[in-house]
Amino acid sequence: MDFKLEISRNNVSYFTADLFPNQQLEYDVDFYDRIEIDKVRLPFSTDLRIPLTNLNKSANLLNFEPFAEQGINFPKNDFYFRLTIYGTSNVSIEGILNLESVEYNSSEPYAQVILKDYISRYLAQMKTKNLSVIYSDAIYTTETFVATGFNRPWNDPTTPGQAGVIGLNPSPTQAITFPYVDFVNDIDGKYGYAARQFIEYGTGIGRTGIMPVFSVNQFLTLLGSYLSSLDPNFDVRIDSKLFGIGTPFSGSPLIPDMEPEKLQMLIPSQLLGKHLTNPRTFDVRQSPAWAVPNASLSNKTDINQQTKKFYTQYFSSAITSGNYGTDSEGAPIYPTTQEWGVEKRMGFYPCDPTAVISEYVCDHIRGFFAPKVSFNAAISFVTGTGGAFIEQPRFEIPVVQEDDMVGDIDISASNMEFNVCVGIWVDGLQQKEITLLDGVGGSPLVLNLSGATAVAGYSNKTDSTGSTNYDYFRPDSNKPVLWQNGGAAITDTILFEPFTAFLPSGLETFIDGGSKYSINYFIKPISGQLSIIKATSFAPASSAYFVKLTESTSLYGVTDLKKTISRFGLPEGTGNYGQMNLRFIANEDHLLYKNTDSFIIQESIAKTCPFTLSDVLTNIAKRFDCGLFYDYDAAAQQHILRIDPVFAVRSGTENINQYVDDIKSYKITNGGDKVKTLNIKNKDYNLFFDDIDDDKVTIGSTTQEINTEGIAELKIDLKSSIYYKSVCGEEDFGSSNLNFEDSVVSAEELGLTPNVFTKNKDVGFRFAYIDKPLYKTNMLVPYMYQQGTKTDLKTEVQRFYANYNWGFSGINIGGQHIFNGRLFNYNNSGWNLMFEDESGAVTDTYSQIFAVSEKIIQSEFPSIEFDMVVPTDQLNNLSFFLKEFTASKMTGGTIYVKSAKGDVYEDYAYLTIEALLK
Repeated sequence: MDFKLEISRNNVSYFTADLFPNQQLEYDVDFYDRIEIDKVRLPFSTDLRIPLTNLNKSANLLNFEPFAEQGINFPKNDFYFRLTIYGTSNVSIEGILNLESVEYNSSEPYAQVILKDYISRYLAQMKTKNLSVIYSDAIYTTETFVATGFNRPWNDPTTPGQAGVIGLNPSPTQAITFPYVDFVNDIDGKYGYAARQFIEYGTGIGRTGIMPVFSVNQFLTLLGSYLSSLDPNFDVRIDSKLFGIGTPFSGSPLIPDMEPEKLQMLIPSQLLGKHLTNPRTFDVRQSPAWAVPNASLSNKTDINQQTKKFYTQYFSSAITSGNYGTDSEGAPIYPTTQEWGVEKRMGFYPCDPTAVISEYVCDHIRGFFAPKVSFNAAISFVTGTGGAFIEQPRFEIPVVQEDDMVGDIDISASNMEFNVCVGIWVDGLQQKEITLLDGVGGSPLVLNLSGATAVAGYSNKTDSTGSTNYDYFRPDSNKPVLWQNGGAAITDTILFEPFTAFLPSGLETFIDGGSKYSINYFIKPISGQLSIIKATSFAPASSAYFVKLTESTSLYGVTDLKKTISRFGLPEGTGNYGQMNLRFIANEDHLLYKNTDSFIIQESIAKTCPFTLSDVLTNIAKRFDCGLFYDYDAAAQQHILRIDPVFAVRSGTENINQYVDDIKSYKITNGGDKVKTLNIKNKDYNLFFDDIDDDKVTIGSTTQEINTEGIAELKIDLKSSIYYKSVCGEEDFGSSNLNFEDSVVSAEELGLTPNVFTKNKDVGFRFAYIDKPLYKTNMLVPYMYQQGTKTDLKTEVQRFYANYNWGFSGINIGGQHIFNGRLFNYNNSGWNLMFEDESGAVTDTYSQIFAVSEKIIQSEFPSIEFDMVVPTDQLNNLSFFLKEFTASKMTGGTIYVKSAKGDVYEDYAYLTIEALLK
């Protein structure tokens, strides 16, 4: 046996594994894929079969007994390995071991393991970790206020804050920066400079102009620190010659004009305000009565087109909801006591009770609250977490089916049961129906008829004097219809026993800024029947009105109740319906609004950025044609993750005549089909500037002819793009707005934009250069106008944007701000992140990185295949194979190793080499 395998779970305690007699070790390294050239490859990996002995199955090693263990216990986590190769001097190779399979119940049971270098460990640690985790410095993890943590005094670089200084480049050591990002094409399409930025735009919290960018260099540096923090026994740093980071390359990038210290990544994310600071909240008020359901019974014919016995406009013809309250005359009021929007309060009856029937004007939304900002909200009773006590709940049933007037309800002959519900309405549509409970965390509250009584309702069924409005009319003559003229009250209403109702826990809803929110409550029939005395015919009582002629008793089910009114109070306003007033209060972080709002940068990224560390590292590697390599710095005792193009990693030369196995033949072959074209494609995120001329070619992409005689086409499809002018959406031709058309509100107030404001999550993963700020930007936050206070408004409410404080007192974000930088696809040295610029010329990114890539030029040069006998002490890192080899006994050219594969025996590895020959 020429080597020893040791396995560890913690990289501290290692245990020797059993091996097969005369076991061979295979060495395998490959630097890039010939076919899928955009793939980031792990250079070193090899498979090994080890016997499935009791020792290897033991707790110190694989810790798996296949005959006894459940499948869930199959080892999926990484192990560490140490290979000691015996020879004149021992050589050690370390890395990660994974168990691939076990074969047992055979004559020679074994475990198949794969040995990989430490890069696989890094990638595994990064695969599920959000980008935010590496930003652990206090500036990113400390809660701070907008006034001090985002803003700062004009042009004062000595004070903290994320604002910029005009004429001063952002610090290259700043890992996260907040530059001006153009979301609406203001710079190219409207103002020509960073004139304005919306802090919250449109509905929802998907659009804000406060968006971070991430330094490429600082990401790589912090990633190394993060990987080190995961294991005190495993110190890691990241080196890159291309980017000029890491001990040997710090501050000295491979291509100075590339200015990697200015490279930024625009990645979907937002800066969020903490919801417990300046909580966004509002209350909406219940009324004494709401009509639910409320079918339209105003037609003169029924569903079968038969003439009805009567028609009615009572409570009009749609479910009512609202925000209750009036002045002393019963007129709507417009209080200004709630900070986060505007409200209108109204009475509960949907129509003007003084109007004649032919002039009825009804509004089923009886008031509202219109928030100016968006947020996710918890829902509770205004009174707190306790229940709502309703002392006299009434359920009025004026009509059943389409034209059966109710004269009495026989409670004793009825068995219907009911729930109690609360409804939330947005812009006239029900958004949520909430069934109330019988206790905290209890079951749905069920009302039955035990203890209930039939009492008088509120529609006019007995008064022919005209002192009370009529509610029912004959289809042929429009004359009033009554049950009777005078006499006893008509008991068409159920009065239930008092109850206490509770909201379910965890109720929440999303609040859209600019929408109108109203509420209601209602008693909801769920099962059983009601015994009802109904009028079956009517006859004239005089020339002026009709009264009931005949009646009968029938049973009616849930679906027969088409118009009912739930009353938790009396018409004059008394009652405890107010206990069901609802409060909406933010329960998740939201967009910023006030200078006294607070935020935590790391938390915001964690909540809004979908990318993992692995995603980001892979996108950087692919964008700049980098491979990932493992190395070890013995002097510093640090493990190194190297990210560089292969040509940048190659270092040094060596004559390998002494290692070439001249007993075996050498083979030089054509590099394969000559490459005719190379296509490098940026990702198209379907934004305006991604393909502005609509030619199906994403901005900055290129197709270059490599060889006129070639036949093959190489394609590199990147999963990222570049920042080019703006991340705006398609052109915004706008929709009609009455207030704008009548010059009540200006285009600037409405926030009209040349192009659609792209949601932050849809901007894509983009690379950019950052340059110094030159302008002050107007910071715009949303406000609300409403007709009650702006009388010329053509709509009930209108959301608008301003950079001054308006309405409710408070110091909101506004005025002007210096964003810390501007984004471009090029730097001041002329380096362009495009592969092909607007004129069709290739850029430095193409010519100095991709055009010289071994993966690209491999087919233009022959490949050479030969055998080497390499001392095992050259196997413990990749530096030997990344040298430029010469071998005069074999070729006059220079050899660039692509792959090496073979067996290891004692002091030597007997390898087959595949290489590029220049």
